[in-house]
Amino acid sequence: MIQTLHTTGDFDKIINRDEKIIWSARPKLAPYLFAETGFMFLGIAFGIAWIIIALNLPHEDNMTAKYFWIFGAVYLAQMSFVTVRKLVYFKHTVYALSNQRILIRTGFMGRDFKTTDLEKIADIEVKVNMVSKFYKVGSIRFFSGVIKKDDSGSSKVYESWLGIEEPYEVFKLVKQTTRELQGKL
Repeated sequence: MIQTLHTTGDFDKIINRDEKIIWSARPKLAPYLFAETGFMFLGIAFGIAWIIIALNLPHEDNMTAKYFWIFGAVYLAQMSFVTVRKLVYFKHTVYALSNQRILIRTGFMGRDFKTTDLEKIADIEVKVNMVSKFYKVGSIRFFSGVIKKDDSGSSKVYESWLGIEEPYEVFKLVKQTTRELQGKL
């Protein structure tokens, strides 16, 4: 049975009068962090190793060796900032499904809301990797037709619910709600 939060995650501020929250949940911490920033922890370890190695190099009159540790410190600071930012975002992250759209609430200083109308969703994917499987969670990705273009080409832009419990059941619920909405249109 799918568990739903008793809170609406402040979604009542943005939902329509005829809109009803069907499901809402918060992600689990570890899978949420590792879903997109797992490499950040490796980056932090790399930055620490860089600093330790650089500080143990013979300095003498070699200015490059003397200040080589600064590059590791800058890299470590960048990786740490991204990880801490993700932790702060986690505190305010709530996902929801209504009878009209998917909703994501996040925020660093304030509260940010992202929504995608169900009728715009072209593709839905459920993903369960090794870390997710260990925590008995998964991620659901939604593609609504948005394409990001840059110098290297173009790629699909997905909205994601990361680290959610019972991902296959939630996936089925989203598919069912989307079909029901399409039947009404």
